[in-house]
Amino acid sequence: MANAEDLMGVPVDDKEFPSLATHPDLHAHLDLQTAFVPPWEPDSLWVLSRLSEHGRPSELCPRSQLTRANEILGTTLGLDAVAAGEPEFYLFRKRCERQ
Repeated sequence: MANAEDLMGVPVDDKEFPSLATHPDLHAHLDLQTAFVPPWEPDSLWVLSRLSEHGRPSELCPRSQLTRANEILGTTLGLDAVAAGEPEFYLFRKRCERQ
């Protein structure tokens, strides 16, 4: 049984990604050089990251997959891969007002 979905919402087979069967701990490593404040959300900061598990790049990391695809396309066809980002989660800080 799949524990994750691809970008289109199709379940990913855990035979293709065996680590899905155990729900691995993924660690996000921020790339601070990518940090920016989007003009449509001036009170937020967006930062890209790479995912790792057990100290190694995770096969579940879209950014690492794009890097690998870009390397293959570059060496075999002389092309560059291009992709658009989508935020995967948000961090909020709750403000408590004093009464």
